[in-house]
Amino acid sequence: ACGRCNWATCYDDRLFAEALVRALMHEYCIDTSRVYLMGESNGGMLIHRLASEMPDTFAAVATVYALPLLGYAAGARGQAVRHAAQLRSTALLQLSA
Repeated sequence: ACGRCNWATCYDDRLFAEALVRALMHEYCIDTSRVYLMGESNGGMLIHRLASEMPDTFAAVATVYALPLLGYAAGARGQAVRHAAQLRSTALLQLSA
């Protein structure tokens, strides 16, 4: 049977990503206007999620063989992210074959 944890972890991945970004920025001298994400397959689906839920955090994101989960990030016109107005400054590169 398909359940919530079959395609994603049962942990709060966004909370983990936020904590990781904060820890790295505290520990290292990071230019916050140059933080990027890249993910492949399921990792790419996570990238879509983080880009839509944390729009002001990343300068650009790239995914390989990854689409947003069906019904997760597709808006009324099929856009790839939920908050398109907030993501205008976040570039998205999506690679598939």
